[in-house]
Amino acid sequence: RRAAEHIASQPQPEASEGLYWQENGLREEPQNDTQELTVESQGLMTKYLGIRRDAEGIGKALVELNILQRRRAGRAAMTTAELDLRARLTVDELIARAALRRQESRGGHYRTDYPEKQAAWAHHVLDSKALAEQEEDKDGHDFWTGRAISVMA
Repeated sequence: RRAAEHIASQPQPEASEGLYWQENGLREEPQNDTQELTVESQGLMTKYLGIRRDAEGIGKALVELNILQRRRAGRAAMTTAELDLRARLTVDELIARAALRRQESRGGHYRTDYPEKQAAWAHHVLDSKALAEQEEDKDGHDFWTGRAISVMA
C-alpha cells in the first residue's frame, strides 16, 4: 500500500513524453528477438533469483541481464510485448540489485551465503533506475537520478 501511495504522489509525465522514441532517433524496425529475450530473462530470474540465492548467482544474473539490456539498447518498443520486455529487464535488474544488497535471509527468500535473519535489515530497500547516468552514492551503492522506475524489497 505504501508503495502505491508513493507512486501516486509522484508527478506524472506529460503525454508528449510517450513520443520519446520518435524524438530520440530510436530504431523502429521490427524486433524478432522479443520472445527469446523474454524467455532468457525469465530463466535468469528463476535460476539465480529464486527462493534460494547467493551473491555469486545474483552477480551472474546482473551480468547476463546487462547483456540482454544491451541487445535492446537504442531500439524503440513498438508492441506491447516489447514494452513488457523493456519493463521486465529494468525490474529484473532492480530486484537483483536489491537482493544483492540485502545480506540476510528473510521472508520467502533464502541467501545461502547469509542464512540468518539480521535485525539491521528489518526495513525496506528502495532502488530506482532512471533514464540518466548511473551514479554511486557516498555509501558505495548504485543509484540513478532523473525519471525512474522503483522497486521496494
